[in-house]
Amino acid sequence: MDATVLLTVLEKLRGIFAEQGTYLACSQTPTVFGRDKLETVGKGSSTAEELAFESAWIRLVNFIPTAGVLLPNELTYLWDGLAELKMQQVVIAVGSASGPAADQIKAAEKLLYEDPSAEIRSFTVVHKAYLALQDIHQEAVQIYRQRQCEALQSTEQAVRDFWTETAEPSYKAEIAEALFRWEEEGHKSEIESAKRILVQAAESKPAAQWTRWMSQFASEIDTASDLSLIKFAPTSFSPPGITAQSDWANATVDGGQYEQLVGNAPQDLKQRLYSADPGYVSVSFEFARLNVERAWFPRGAFASRIWTTPGDSPKFSDGGDPPKGKLPGYVTAVILVRNIQVMKRAPPPDPSPPPKKRWHFDILRAADIFNVGAPIAQPAPAEQPSPMPIIAMARRHEFPTVDPMEIQLAVAERKAVPMRIERNFDALDKIRQRDQALQLMRRKVVPTIIAAQLPTVTEQAIGGDDVCTIAFLWKGFGTSPNPDPALMWPNT
Repeated sequence: MDATVLLTVLEKLRGIFAEQGTYLACSQTPTVFGRDKLETVGKGSSTAEELAFESAWIRLVNFIPTAGVLLPNELTYLWDGLAELKMQQVVIAVGSASGPAADQIKAAEKLLYEDPSAEIRSFTVVHKAYLALQDIHQEAVQIYRQRQCEALQSTEQAVRDFWTETAEPSYKAEIAEALFRWEEEGHKSEIESAKRILVQAAESKPAAQWTRWMSQFASEIDTASDLSLIKFAPTSFSPPGITAQSDWANATVDGGQYEQLVGNAPQDLKQRLYSADPGYVSVSFEFARLNVERAWFPRGAFASRIWTTPGDSPKFSDGGDPPKGKLPGYVTAVILVRNIQVMKRAPPPDPSPPPKKRWHFDILRAADIFNVGAPIAQPAPAEQPSPMPIIAMARRHEFPTVDPMEIQLAVAERKAVPMRIERNFDALDKIRQRDQALQLMRRKVVPTIIAAQLPTVTEQAIGGDDVCTIAFLWKGFGTSPNPDPALMWPNT
């Protein structure tokens, strides 16, 4: 994959997904794999190949995002940062002056969890409905942002007028409808109120809450090992079966939009991938968001204000934008891309005839005769400046060949984590069908201007059954630790 194509795809995705507090990162070497590979993750690997892929994939989505946009070659993982926190000397608040009543806490836990006393708690039906309708609202917002970006970047006034007068009100109505359903059917206010009550309860009894968070992850229990003895913590994904779905969202970028699209790209990304000439007429691709779920990761601990570290210990997060530190955030989703098609201008035919074979004669002074010699050596071409290093070459995941019998013990010791929730595909289909109807209407209303241009050829950068892990969304923590002075602290 060309560097400019990768930069185009990344910046298009950034415009759709990135928002305040959520950042987009990319790997220096996007990983390409068959779409059936992902379906084996979290379901109990039965072969050496499946275990190797699961280990590599889970480590890929559990890196600590401390390097900004581009990931470093040497990654540190969430379980490493969590283990460091557990070994860190911390000071826990004594508590707050008041907290929610016991019956409020019990009611909140009952609303959110099937069995509040379980070590790893599963969500109630109401909580799952909240998450499913949140997913639908998120999809409506995502489509709106994608179409808004396309309209505002268009050079045609008719396209922008159609967006303002017709399309934008329709997409906003979709978002409002999805929000209404989330609030009514998903009991949005009740669920979020219950979560706030549990946060307040944690502040009233910090020691108990801290113990619960730290017991959520036990390295000797919650990690598995692959055949190379590399540890990883089982991680699940939602929605399941996404790689088999045919209705992924699609996006297209014209070469004329390139400068405007990548103009605000992060500097370290532009230094490695930018070129003044994009080298293409258009780029199109399909994409989907895969949410990452970890039952063992207590993200609330890093956002909590009930603890601090003594002295001048380095912060886990500095609360910046984006945050930096030992553990400034965590990956919330992976952006999968497939069917990347690059349309380029076909090279013009060479009008000059092929050069004739030329011969030279060497004068052999000793014999005073002419001999027919070899063809004249052509001068060496002038040395071209070395091109900018391209780090965006996609690589296919390769697996070691191992006797399947060797992994029986490793497979038996795996700890599976169930999927969070399945998507409401009927509701998502309705949103996408309305989007398609608006796109069809735009093509009928807005005149298509066809500019004269050279013939084009289409190259498929990622195609067939291949899927590319091209970007990660990660959510940053605020300053951590950030002790709340309103709480009571030891020796104060």
